[in-house]
Amino acid sequence: AAAGSGVILTPNNLTSDCQIVFNGGANPVVVYPPLGSQINSLTTNAGITLATNTAIAFWWLTNTQIIGVLSA
Repeated sequence: AAAGSGVILTPNNLTSDCQIVFNGGANPVVVYPPLGSQINSLTTNAGITLATNTAIAFWWLTNTQIIGVLSA
């Protein structure tokens, strides 16, 4: 991934759905929720930084609340 890059999760209206993001690039990337959504306890629309060679699974609790579970 290029330095300073990021991705936006696909908007989802299905609770309990999951999206997995893996960063195999040379730089950290920021993963953003769809507009109006929240990841874990971050503020609405705030992204979470994903380090290199790590993955995170995102689970939808509602159409605006997402839980991210980071790999080791």
